[in-house]
Amino acid sequence: MVEDDPFVIPCNCVGNPSSTASCGRESIDVNSEHSSTPRIRLGNTGPVVSRLIFGTEHIIDLSPEEGGSILAEAWEEFSVDHWDTAPAYESHPQVAAGLRQVGREHVTITSKTTAKSYEAAEREMGQTLSELDTEYVDIIFLHNVPTGDLANRAGALKYLCEARQSGLVRHVGLSSHSPRLLQEAASEEQIEIVCGTLNRDGSRIDDGSREDMLEALRLCFSRGKGVYVIKILGRGELVYDLEGALEYVCRQPFIHAFNIGMRNRDEIAENLALLKKHMIQPG
Repeated sequence: MVEDDPFVIPCNCVGNPSSTASCGRESIDVNSEHSSTPRIRLGNTGPVVSRLIFGTEHIIDLSPEEGGSILAEAWEEFSVDHWDTAPAYESHPQVAAGLRQVGREHVTITSKTTAKSYEAAEREMGQTLSELDTEYVDIIFLHNVPTGDLANRAGALKYLCEARQSGLVRHVGLSSHSPRLLQEAASEEQIEIVCGTLNRDGSRIDDGSREDMLEALRLCFSRGKGVYVIKILGRGELVYDLEGALEYVCRQPFIHAFNIGMRNRDEIAENLALLKKHMIQPG
């Protein structure tokens, strides 16, 4: 269930990219004024995406079509074209509905697997593709990998890399609350994108401090990984100072994108306005 997943992102109520880049589908002007949301390439090899990522776990109380309409609105009105989901979030039906409304080619989808073995990862990928009603996932994460557990995910990583070669997956990444694990991941060539927890208070970090996490994310960035962050508001305890919390993460020069759980148009607009006010270009 969502409540038990440590990667649930609270909503508000609780590289050196070139001027043009390719996401693998079409040529995109990263700095186009047509896009409401600033865009960036995730590291050296990742896709070009909106810097605001729509965390989808807070739309699961809506019907698939209602949730899909909010995602479609995020894309149509604000150009938020990166949607983050996972089997544990139970938001695959809403994401699938959103894809039907806007067209698969317009959106970057991140999903995740907690599998450790090759066989388990293969099964979970099949389920994910079926639930999302898509032939491929843009980014797949080894999900919530704790300190010392990367070697135990070797079988799953092998499958994901093969899925990337076959086209079921376009990019392989990893998410973790552990700075020590992210430092290890920085040296793993097959990991293109990392996702870690970061907020002003240093909460929701395992086996380390806020400074440890900053150093780990900085290292991943320096190694050419795409870097995006979650838990920007902790688990909601920083919502009283939304702007201050967002400003803190936005001022870090090694973060490409910001994953925030949202559930309606007002939250999308508010988060985007604050991100555009405070974001700096990574480098």
